[in-house]
Amino acid sequence: MSYTWTIDAHRGRVTVVGTGAPAITATEAAVLHLARDPAFRPGYGVLLDVREMSYIPSWADAQAYQRLFAGLRSTYTGGIALVVNGTAPYGVARMLSVMLGFVGVQLGAFTDLANAAAWLDRLAQASLPGDAGSLA
Repeated sequence: MSYTWTIDAHRGRVTVVGTGAPAITATEAAVLHLARDPAFRPGYGVLLDVREMSYIPSWADAQAYQRLFAGLRSTYTGGIALVVNGTAPYGVARMLSVMLGFVGVQLGAFTDLANAAAWLDRLAQASLPGDAGSLA
C-alpha cells in the first residue's frame, strides 16, 4: 500500500494515487501528512485516484474519516474528487460524500478520472473572487 502525490501550485491541485490495501491508520496518516506539506495550501483541489486500491472502508472507517476531516475542513476547502473502480467502492464513495458534506468538506464520488478533474475545475472556478458561478 502506498499513497503518492504531486502538487501543482499553478493549478491549485494535488493529485494523489493510492494503491494496495492500506489500514485506516495509514490512510489517516497520509491525509495528515498532505495537510502539513508546506506546498499544500487550503483551497487546493484534491484528485484522489484509488482505482488500483483493494481497500473498501467499513462503516467504522467512514465514521473515523468523517471525524478526521471535521478537524481539517479549513485545510481541505478546494474539494476532494474520489475516483474509484467498481460498484461497491462507488457506493461507499457516495456515502463518504454525504458524510463529509455534513462536516463541511466537499467530496465528489467518481469512476472516471476526467469527470473528477472537471468537477474540481468547476469548484475552483466557482470559488474565484467576485464570481457568482454555479456548480449546477
